[in-house]
Amino acid sequence: MALYRHFESKADLQLQLLRNGFATFDDYLARSDQGETADQRLVLLIEGFRDFALDEPAYFELMFLSSQTPDGLRDRRELRMVAHPTFQRLVDCVAACIAGGVLVDCGAESTALNLLAQATGLIALHRSGTFRWSRAEACRRFDAAFAATLDAYRPH
Repeated sequence: MALYRHFESKADLQLQLLRNGFATFDDYLARSDQGETADQRLVLLIEGFRDFALDEPAYFELMFLSSQTPDGLRDRRELRMVAHPTFQRLVDCVAACIAGGVLVDCGAESTALNLLAQATGLIALHRSGTFRWSRAEACRRFDAAFAATLDAYRPH
């Protein structure tokens, strides 16, 4: 009952957890600002996603895998406002890679969505124990998969 002194409902508590999770996630993604080129920034962004998912598994599962998110929360404008900037960071980075000729133009948002889906899926497979990888092995396989994916998006 003490929680309800601070939050009106379970959805409000979950929204606050999501706010905290996306703020932490954005800190990991901000590492990409250190890249000198759009290509370097994209690789750092993907590594930031990987490290966030491995370092903060509870947030990762709540933000990307939870089927327990109340339907009312999924449609809340405030949640979209919290989550959108992190996806937009990826879209903008992909757009810069396309503009610089580093990636072919399949649409920045579409490419970003594919990259997000791949990253989420790879981490979900690791987290579920499907492959029983160590953290080092999970990182190696994640990085290799993304190197191959980015190569497929590069002009040939």
